[in-house]
Amino acid sequence: MVFFLFIISFESSAMWVDGVKDGCPDTQYEYIVYDFPSWGDFAVEVSIGNTLVSLESINSTTKKFKVKYGNSTDFNAWVNVMVKVLGVTVDNTDFFVHLSVSSPSSPNGGTILVCPNGANVNLTTNAYMNCLFHCDYIWTAPSGVNLKYGAFQGNSIRVLPQHQPVELLASGIPTGYLGLLSVAAKWSECGLAGDTYGYAEVYSGPPVLDPKVNGSPSQGYDCTTGDAILTVNYQPGTTSVNWSVIAGTGTITPNGAICYATPNNFLLIKVREENACGATEHFYYLSQCGSRSYQIYPNPSETDITIDFDNKEFAQGLLNKIDLLDLKGNMVYSVQFKDEKDKAYFKNNKSLKIDTKKFKRGNYVLHLDFGKYIDKEQIILN
Repeated sequence: MVFFLFIISFESSAMWVDGVKDGCPDTQYEYIVYDFPSWGDFAVEVSIGNTLVSLESINSTTKKFKVKYGNSTDFNAWVNVMVKVLGVTVDNTDFFVHLSVSSPSSPNGGTILVCPNGANVNLTTNAYMNCLFHCDYIWTAPSGVNLKYGAFQGNSIRVLPQHQPVELLASGIPTGYLGLLSVAAKWSECGLAGDTYGYAEVYSGPPVLDPKVNGSPSQGYDCTTGDAILTVNYQPGTTSVNWSVIAGTGTITPNGAICYATPNNFLLIKVREENACGATEHFYYLSQCGSRSYQIYPNPSETDITIDFDNKEFAQGLLNKIDLLDLKGNMVYSVQFKDEKDKAYFKNNKSLKIDTKKFKRGNYVLHLDFGKYIDKEQIILN
């Protein structure tokens, strides 16, 4: 008996597949195979783990096939395109398709600035990307803030993603940092994995400065030993921060939300921060610790005493009250500078004279109330 052995060799093909490699659950995709060899039969297998996925369609003529992946998430589907001869695979090309759900992008880039009683803000996220068009969105604003879509209004709004935009209402909101706004893709309601979220911080109105001196809250009047580091909060949405010397002597070196300041004796520094809603200003009254920004003369005195401030801005900004007390604690003289009308005196004057002729001769204590502290000076009347 004679046996004949036939060996048939096939040249490896250069076929390739065009189609989605990163896909969405519960979605049908079409693939097309290019450069499929004319001498072979067309076959395709799709599997997830050890489970085969049924094809929606396969066309041996056009070399196209369709597959719909299920509702599982975060897995790899294996697609194997085969060239078969007499039922035997002689060539193939394969690839993985990663299927996942992902979080909505941060609404409006992650930061939302709304101006009280100004225009409403349209909220946007990646509704048509990363599989997010399948399920409802739930938008939730910070406490005390309302949203609107069509005739619907409230702190929380449910819409389909393609129904954007939802509006954040500007009417009646407070100012400052309002909290986080969230958007939830409700995958759990579509038979998929858990919900995913995107977040944005919401700010309202002109910048909130939170001014500090050397890391501690500014008290209005602050002293420093040597240099001082002045800071304000650089709020998202800020368009400019400007520092300037209003009065006094010394140097400043501004650098955005930070300013390095060195007062010779006293410096009045203004910082102004702006955003689309307006501007906020703060005044730093800064001196060297242990220094005094005024003189009292003559002392002893026979007829009157003068309190002479280095700067009228210092007196206008900080001085609340002047009291003269005898050694028993009885007040014999008092003048207040607590409102704008009282402080207007120092718009054109940097000194104040007290007539002492009507007081008994003797020793007294002069109190200068600067709010944060009270300076005390002994006065002698001859």
